[in-house]
Amino acid sequence: MIKKAGHRHRLEPPAGHFLRRPAQIVTPFVSYLIYQWDINIRLATIISFAGGGIGLTLTTFFGSLQYHKAGTVVAFIVLVVALME
Repeated sequence: MIKKAGHRHRLEPPAGHFLRRPAQIVTPFVSYLIYQWDINIRLATIISFAGGGIGLTLTTFFGSLQYHKAGTVVAFIVLVVALME
């Protein structure tokens, strides 16, 4: 449907069209997506103690008594988790 807006014409979707309002699934989907991402970030630290990644780096620094480096890794993990909150 074309409506006149002054001297210009613009296209508008019909009254009950899905583009007029966001789908009802968008908000729960985005919420679930953020929730799963948050869980994955938190579990990546724990699971990687066994196989690699940031948990292995943390274990290596603690094992070699490099506590200043281990503290930096812990601070980074805390910062990432806090930013997600």
